[in-house]
Amino acid sequence: MQDSFADLTSAKSRVHRYVFSNLDGKEETGPTSTSGYAGTSLDGKVTLNNGIQIWSVPVTGWYVIEASGASGANGTNWNQTEWRIGGLGAKIRGTFTLAEGTKLKILVGQEGHHGTDFGDAPGGGGGGTFVTFLDATPLIIAGGGGGGGKPEKQFEDGDPGQATENGTRCGGTGGNGGQPCNANTGSVDYNILVGGGAGLKGNGGGKSEGGPTITSSLSFINGGVGGICP
Repeated sequence: MQDSFADLTSAKSRVHRYVFSNLDGKEETGPTSTSGYAGTSLDGKVTLNNGIQIWSVPVTGWYVIEASGASGANGTNWNQTEWRIGGLGAKIRGTFTLAEGTKLKILVGQEGHHGTDFGDAPGGGGGGTFVTFLDATPLIIAGGGGGGGKPEKQFEDGDPGQATENGTRCGGTGGNGGQPCNANTGSVDYNILVGGGAGLKGNGGGKSEGGPTITSSLSFINGGVGGICP
């Protein structure tokens, strides 16, 4: 597993450095308190809007922004004797000029978890990390890692998170959400107990009939809430 974060550092001087975490948010919902920033450069500087962090740029200048998505959870079984590994989140960085007082929205992804209603269960995917302007125009997005498959030979480890505009296999394109994907065929399959991840604009796809219901993950612009599998 790897830690997810968003790191904004002045390109000219590391005096201005701001490291955003997921503030120990749990499962599908985001953080509810900023107390984790006490004693840091973000102390008293961040507000929360339904788990999304809002922050104002303190000084005009060039900033290096680095973001890391969260890891997906491992697949699991009752005996914990074997599993498929969750994928690591993507890491991406870029340099941007930002004006003093500009407000940014920051969502730091949270690690995936697996369902508890079944002995053999795939892992949930990790959340992506988003840094955008207040109107959701993106600066940097680092995708979360895919969840590991059920602990059986025909299933696979989770894919790594994406740092490109379009996802792989059954992933979304242009900020849209992905669809449930059968790794054996490489195609969309709504008959398997799995859901696709959400993107900037589009929600994730998931199973809705013929068995346990997947609650699909919501896109960043729709609140960024994670998906749920029983």
